[in-house]
Amino acid sequence: MSAQLNKINIPAFSFAYGGNGPLLELATLIEYIDVKTEIVLWIYAENDMFDLIDEKKSEVLMNYLKKF
Repeated sequence: MSAQLNKINIPAFSFAYGGNGPLLELATLIEYIDVKTEIVLWIYAENDMFDLIDEKKSEVLMNYLKKF
């Protein structure tokens, strides 16, 4: 999707990585995204919710969630 947006002059990039669930994705966003970013388009698949079950066991990842 980011490649298509870039083709029409909308700056976009993807942090997608196979096997990462919602909390890992949130941690990536917090660590790497510019604070001035106005829009975040977050697309997830049904299987990402299964990853969340394991990710919730990580105190480090849960700390990212607590920041919100």
